[in-house]
Amino acid sequence: VLFRSALRFVSADLVIPGGLKVDDFSGVLATGGQWTSHEQISACLNAASDNLLIKGEVLRSKSEPTSASANCTMELISLLLGTVTQDRSGLLMLLFIDVDPIGNDGDPFYRRLLTLSEAYQSWASQGVPPDPSSGFYYSQLAAYELLRHNVSATIAASNTVKLWFSGIGPQSMDAVDTVYRLFPIIIAVSAAIVLVVVGLSFRSIAIPIRSILSIALTELFVFGWVSLVYSLDTGILEWTTSPAVTAYHVPWIDPIVAFSVVLGIALDYDVFLLTRVFELRMGSGDGEGLLSTQDAVLVGLCDTAPIITSAGIIMAIAFFGMLISAMTLLNVLGMFLVSAVLFDTFVIRTFLGPSALSLLGEASWWPRRPPIVPSRISEALDRQN
Repeated sequence: VLFRSALRFVSADLVIPGGLKVDDFSGVLATGGQWTSHEQISACLNAASDNLLIKGEVLRSKSEPTSASANCTMELISLLLGTVTQDRSGLLMLLFIDVDPIGNDGDPFYRRLLTLSEAYQSWASQGVPPDPSSGFYYSQLAAYELLRHNVSATIAASNTVKLWFSGIGPQSMDAVDTVYRLFPIIIAVSAAIVLVVVGLSFRSIAIPIRSILSIALTELFVFGWVSLVYSLDTGILEWTTSPAVTAYHVPWIDPIVAFSVVLGIALDYDVFLLTRVFELRMGSGDGEGLLSTQDAVLVGLCDTAPIITSAGIIMAIAFFGMLISAMTLLNVLGMFLVSAVLFDTFVIRTFLGPSALSLLGEASWWPRRPPIVPSRISEALDRQN
């Protein structure tokens, strides 16, 4: 009775599109498209005394069946043997749904089931009649109507019932929740590694902080752009009618993969520029610098521009192949990577990155003390030649 009340609570919910019907359930509590009566289940549980159930095997009674065992069908006996624990404290029910369990509608559906499970236990623990002001009033009413006709079951006793959901849908949802729960840790560890590696390479604190901020700017732009493209509310590229940019959802795995790949690309291009600027600023190691930081940024930008631009265009062309794929997962991932490469190549490494270095000036190398530089840039260029 208590288990049935919990299922009635879930199936009476009005938020789930179309609702859940008795036909959607299969098990001891619902057979043949109907809810199994308490009398039928009791008859099967008492059938053991009529020699119908012996050591988990279904046997025919040598005597005429009693009135109790007559209500027990072979189907129910098989279900009791296969889906109910030996101590009768748990049972298994199958739920058949019309939505894709791992599709766009699967995740909201299972989250609603979890919400209903928690709401049922919360209501049952209070032991009060249905509350019309509650968002679960119809669910409470359905469960209450069943419980109040059984003297052996009370609302408070139903608090002992716990609903657990398994299958590919809930397992997928748990996996997604676990990955995104760890995602902030992945971001923090990645930032710490960049801070340490770049800081030790250039023996500076300001340089790695600037690198992290520039990478973060690329990540923020890309994630915001993808949200604008694939959001059902905005869909700013919907006018193209291309399936590659009208998916209206982002597969859960794409942001995780894109974050790491974009970080690697952005850091790679940043190190190209920083290495050349560092060489020009620090000179040959004889105690005299070649150029001031501002001049080194100008010359370094010109020296590395062909390499970074060529690499960016090549990577963008390579990733563009994902955008013409027939799979939404590859379409969205391609949009992440193509937009990241183009934005980082033509905005961050061309304008914002060099501008930040020039504005910081000699403070870019703090706490390192850069060497002195010649008074005239022509003398520095002569030394370089």
